[in-house]
Amino acid sequence: KNLGIAVFPALPWSCEIQKDGCAQTINPMTAITPAAIDDAIRTINCLTAQGYTPLFKGIDTALQLFGQEKRKTILLLSDGYHNFPFNINTNDVTVESCLHRLDQNEAALYSIGFGGYGPMAVNHSLLEKLTKKRKKHLEGKFYDISQTGFNPDISKIHTPSLALTRAYNSILTTLLNLETTAESNGTLL
Repeated sequence: KNLGIAVFPALPWSCEIQKDGCAQTINPMTAITPAAIDDAIRTINCLTAQGYTPLFKGIDTALQLFGQEKRKTILLLSDGYHNFPFNINTNDVTVESCLHRLDQNEAALYSIGFGGYGPMAVNHSLLEKLTKKRKKHLEGKFYDISQTGFNPDISKIHTPSLALTRAYNSILTTLLNLETTAESNGTLL
């Protein structure tokens, strides 16, 4: 099993080559080890929301990280708004093209939506489409951790941190075909 991290740049308009934005690989694909996991956690904890997201460039960059892995999965952390260089709606040809590239590469996509609060904080329709409108064996799942009540896997006691932990655990349980991600003492892994 391997792990890699691609991010959206803080200033997507600064990409010299591409006028439609870019994304960056900050952790290339590497074997999952305790050190790699610690590095990934440190990296993810340092990420900040910047706005002006070239969402589809990020997905394309993530696809480029893969080699010959038998199972390819992308975990997208975003508010789900592609808004650089312009906004794209759910029915745009760019969305269909992205779905086609994901399917061609046999890559599942899971998305964790977060942003501000309120009904428009996360683009549910786009993130759901990217995870669900796929070949059956490539379907992922969308989690909105910014709202209580959206995800039935999340209890009524809601904090974004707890919701994120539960979303990660649900994804791991699915990907690793586990019954639970809790240790025998009940501690979540």
